[in-house]
Amino acid sequence: MNKLNWDDLKFFLTLYETNTVSVAANRLNVNYATVSRRIDRLENALKLKLFDRTQDGFISTIEGRLLYDKSITMRDKINSLEEELSPESKFNQNTKISMVPFLAEHFVIENLHNLHQRFPELRFEIDTSSRNVNISKQEADIALRMELPEKGESI
Repeated sequence: MNKLNWDDLKFFLTLYETNTVSVAANRLNVNYATVSRRIDRLENALKLKLFDRTQDGFISTIEGRLLYDKSITMRDKINSLEEELSPESKFNQNTKISMVPFLAEHFVIENLHNLHQRFPELRFEIDTSSRNVNISKQEADIALRMELPEKGESI
């Protein structure tokens, strides 16, 4: 079997759900021929007939229904992964900031309000201890200090 192409599966899922190449093409923002070509390529790769072509549209075969059931799970997982990894989703996580109390009191805290006004989805977790934190171990995302760390010292 040739390698399965996820993009071809997206075309398959859309055609399966719409039953017509023209509607699938509109949803995918491509032309009619591209949808047909992708379905042909997928059928050739799998060596299966996925649709019966009729005057009423594309009707799924048994193999097409089986592929749909498996592919819909893949699509859901990929969509979930893309959402989790998107830059926007990172705003929904806490940003851990480590700083000495002096910096927090005199510089940072008063300015967080302005930042929160501009980006209400941002969340902060502030550690005002004087201990050194290790960013590579995710003890903090940002560490503000009054002096530079010594060579080899955790930030």
